[in-house]
Amino acid sequence: MTSTYAPNCAGDSNPAFIDLTGATTGEIDRAKTLCASCPIRIPCALYALTSGTTPDGYPAPAIDVVMGGVACTGTQQSITGLYRVIGGVAASPPPPRRKPTPRTVIKLGTPCASCGRPMHRWTRTPEEIPAGHVMHYSRGYCTHCRSALQREVMQYVPKDERRGAGWTVPNRANTAGRAAQRARLAKLAALEATAARHGGTAQDMMTCGALAKELGWGTGRVTSLAEELGAFVKAGGISHCYAPAVRRALEAALSELATRHGGTMQDTMTCNALAVELGCSGEKIFRWANRLNVAVMVGGIRYCYAPLVRQALEVDLSPLEDMAARHGGTMQDMQSCPALARELGCVTETVIRWARKLDVLVKVGGINHCYAPLVRRALSD
Repeated sequence: MTSTYAPNCAGDSNPAFIDLTGATTGEIDRAKTLCASCPIRIPCALYALTSGTTPDGYPAPAIDVVMGGVACTGTQQSITGLYRVIGGVAASPPPPRRKPTPRTVIKLGTPCASCGRPMHRWTRTPEEIPAGHVMHYSRGYCTHCRSALQREVMQYVPKDERRGAGWTVPNRANTAGRAAQRARLAKLAALEATAARHGGTAQDMMTCGALAKELGWGTGRVTSLAEELGAFVKAGGISHCYAPAVRRALEAALSELATRHGGTMQDTMTCNALAVELGCSGEKIFRWANRLNVAVMVGGIRYCYAPLVRQALEVDLSPLEDMAARHGGTMQDMQSCPALARELGCVTETVIRWARKLDVLVKVGGINHCYAPLVRRALSD
């Protein structure tokens, strides 16, 4: 290696230049610093690529020295470092960097820098955004003002690096959870569309299961009624309905029934609930309600105007009361023969036969009843 300039390391006693393994970290760093201003740094790096030898005597990169400002260890990394010095990559100063853009803190209601609409912080669950607010996207701009954001970003991009009309703002298209976000947005859009048809918002939508629990119905019945009303939508694999429409349909039917008979909606009950109250079957209540024209079916659930049904059943059950009074008992002592047979573990015909023999059998509503204490005593003996 010949040069008209003397290298900076000439006469330097730093061992890193001739014995990298035996040098300390500080000595290696000082050697690299000295090389950085050396006038023959590039020729030195060129020489380092072939100044070593293989066991067979062939030229090889230098090992265990500092040359050209690179710690030559024989690895690919050190060889690459030499090539970078030769190409002037390491010698060229890094390009000036602009100051980082301060992080934009978005509080609820912060206006968009372009359209001025109040913003909500960026979220993967847009359902939580209040009505009238938009989602923040970047740098104080909302998701609807990406063109304005693009113009601002372009101010910091050198003209020769701009992509012209085809330039787009980098988005989150490839980030994790994007598919889930799209599914949530599609679900929200479906809920909003259904609610809008009935003059409401997405907050008025409920899952059919949740509304069924509120009304004491089955989920299937809520679903079928919502479909009849055109207030049903399946979003995200879950059945939803426009709850106010379903509630209104129920209230309208019950209110009309109660008003027709001079009562209020509180006078209406499901047939099953009234059956539990009166201690008889739901079918029997519905049969009497139909006979009296006080029955209505909403969402597959049978409702009735309770005061009239109670009054009719009081008349219908009077034979049972008479039978109980004749034997010194009360209505609670009267029991259907099938129920008493189950209690005693015998067949219904046996109970009917003994009740007839004891003259305590009475048929009410098509069902055989008996004065249970006498029949129970007779069968126990």
